[in-house]
Amino acid sequence: MKKFGWCFIGTGTLANQVAKEILSSGKHKIVSCYTRNPDKCEAFAKEYDCHAYPRYCQGADRTCI
Repeated sequence: MKKFGWCFIGTGTLANQVAKEILSSGKHKIVSCYTRNPDKCEAFAKEYDCHAYPRYCQGADRTCI
């Protein structure tokens, strides 16, 4: 079964809570993320094994989302 891909816009507390919940089902994957703070974006990407984008539109344009 193909997993549903997510792009997270914002990587704060709520994003982390939602990410953990959706990944627990096994039916979803986090593909990319974006936030204005590059350090937070990289940390989120590392934790959830996804790609960090420096611009909003780049992360949302992925075909696997």
